[in-house]
Amino acid sequence: MEPKFAEKGAFTIVGIELTANYLEMHLVGELWKRFVPRFHEVQHVINSHNTWGVTWNRQNDFTYVACFEVSEPSNLPEGMVTREVPGSRYAVFTHHGKIDTTSQTYHYAFDTWFKQSGYEHDFTLPSLELYDDRFLGTDNEESQMEIWLPIK
Repeated sequence: MEPKFAEKGAFTIVGIELTANYLEMHLVGELWKRFVPRFHEVQHVINSHNTWGVTWNRQNDFTYVACFEVSEPSNLPEGMVTREVPGSRYAVFTHHGKIDTTSQTYHYAFDTWFKQSGYEHDFTLPSLELYDDRFLGTDNEESQMEIWLPIK
């Protein structure tokens, strides 16, 4: 499972935000359940087929935003936030399968690939999850999503 590499410039997101400790990762799924029915409320979406999960990791907790990339964050819907995501170079891993098995792809990236690759994960920048037309649902074995890890 070798990653591809991608550059992505800085971009603006609009979505619903969660801050929690690492024992509460299950709350991310609940966040998506709140965001999906509100997709239509987000204006100036660059690509409606691409939804993003953006994670800022800290020592004791994390902030996750289920979101769209937007061209401008005007008319912010109630309960939503806008954030700027800095540009970076990424190692992009494609996860195949149900959403509850994404930890396997993350473990491979951190426990195997980073240790052997010569790259370092840039913990100062957010990690990204991309859900596009290949994502067929949380319980679909044929689903695919991408995990974008900033590298240095």
